[in-house]
Amino acid sequence: MKVRHKFLSSSVSIYQPSERSSNPSHRAGLLREQVDEEAQAQTIVDRLKIAQNNPAAIFILDQELGQRKAAPAAGGAAAQG
Repeated sequence: MKVRHKFLSSSVSIYQPSERSSNPSHRAGLLREQVDEEAQAQTIVDRLKIAQNNPAAIFILDQELGQRKAAPAAGGAAAQG
């Protein structure tokens, strides 16, 4: 006798790829964004290593990071329509 779990069968549909996520250009955009974010994070880590415990260097780095502009969300407002 095969027992089927109602919860499992209903939750599987949640994880089906959406039309947008199966679009190769959308996936490429998400990948580019992820690569860029990781590069930025590595740059920050490298600069912190150089600054070590120098309060002036950390202060300057903090000011520079505080001046960054937020990137638009992936897909933007037009894609949400």
